[in-house]
Amino acid sequence: MSRTANQIQAQLGLQNGQPGAVNIIQKNYYGYDFVFPTVASGASATASVQIQADANFFVQAMTYFCWDLTANAAIVPPYATAQITVQSSGTTFFDVPVPVSSFAGDGRLPFILPEARIIPMNALVVMALTNVVSANADFFQITMHGKKLFSSNPGNATGY
Repeated sequence: MSRTANQIQAQLGLQNGQPGAVNIIQKNYYGYDFVFPTVASGASATASVQIQADANFFVQAMTYFCWDLTANAAIVPPYATAQITVQSSGTTFFDVPVPVSSFAGDGRLPFILPEARIIPMNALVVMALTNVVSANADFFQITMHGKKLFSSNPGNATGY
């Protein structure tokens, strides 16, 4: 279900006429990708994305792609666990690392988040991934799909 700018502002406590209030004037589809070139069997790795400075990011869905060169095949579902952390606030997406298939779908059927998540502009987002099977993941990518939320006041200190 898509929410309007007024509903988003109300959730964030930013109404017109209040200090720090902004108007969201445009929403564009965008994706941010966590890319892991190789994750060996039983190994852990991290990847990060920097949310661009032009807009906050409204995460709505996630997808994964995982490839095993030895088998020359996609690994579906990927047998890995992950945790996503927004570094600027220290907040995590989950209380503990969870299986990737619990929060991301394949490209044909993305996992739609139960509630979209807003990540502030300029935030560094880090994913820690652990490959829990005996096969190497020769390429692993997780994409956060959503919208850039452009506001009339992009310099607002809260990022909203």
